[in-house]
Amino acid sequence: MTKIFISCALPYANGPCHLGHLRSTYIPADIYARYNRMAGNEVLMVCATDEHGTPIAVKADAEGKEPIEVAKRYHDMIVEDINSCDISFDNFARTTDEIHYQISQNFFKYLYDKGLIYEETIQQLYCENCEKFLPDRYVEGICPVCGAEARGDHCEVCGRALDPIELVEPKCLTCGNTPVIRDSIQYFFKLSHFQKPLEEYISTNPYLPPNVRNYAQNWLKEGLQDWIMTRDMKWGIPVPLEGAEGKVIYVWGEAFIGYMSSAAAWSRRTGIPWEDYWNGHVVHFIGQDIIYHH
Repeated sequence: MTKIFISCALPYANGPCHLGHLRSTYIPADIYARYNRMAGNEVLMVCATDEHGTPIAVKADAEGKEPIEVAKRYHDMIVEDINSCDISFDNFARTTDEIHYQISQNFFKYLYDKGLIYEETIQQLYCENCEKFLPDRYVEGICPVCGAEARGDHCEVCGRALDPIELVEPKCLTCGNTPVIRDSIQYFFKLSHFQKPLEEYISTNPYLPPNVRNYAQNWLKEGLQDWIMTRDMKWGIPVPLEGAEGKVIYVWGEAFIGYMSSAAAWSRRTGIPWEDYWNGHVVHFIGQDIIYHH
């Protein structure tokens, strides 16, 4: 009998569940989980709603509400949809749960203490009218690669991951003002430090689907760059360091921990160690559009 840990990509709580969520992730994962339970294996299948980041904050601004109100509204809708489809999750949590905050901050601090997160002053877009920095989707403009309209972190047309200061003709999404460039202290993860270990892991892992392996290998060929782990905004998990007031952990720097925090919440409820499943056979079900962040 094998212990199997199954995780599903976290639905983002700025809209309801849609058929793509079900077809690409939740139904295939549910089939796999039910099969393994019938085969006599012990299965732990978890998920959660992803509730931080700029899209929720932007929507809340537009509605005149607090981000947590928007997140809860869509969390409740997503849970209702998942239950109506009888998806057999053992636990479905939220990244705004206290346990998620604790694990995420502990993980960030652990990496920082190991010297894998460092501080650096960079240039970022700042709206003088709104008196705030403009992370990710708080700014829109023209993609410098393909010339299409793009948001601050990503171009939907060519698929390029972007830095907001790369945008041509940037505009503040809140007020439409043209932002200026200012210095900002941020924290970076030493992703470049793991170039060789990841090259070996990606090339030798027999479980990776070919499209995932090819995507990752192309990324590795470009050379891994250190990854910014923080944002200047109010909505999110505060950076657990002195002198980092007003900064939160980037949503993609903590959302993936939702797999573990959801499992930890299940352990608190059942008294069964989730780590036994995590150290067994692990299968992640995600859509191809988020391969980059996983």
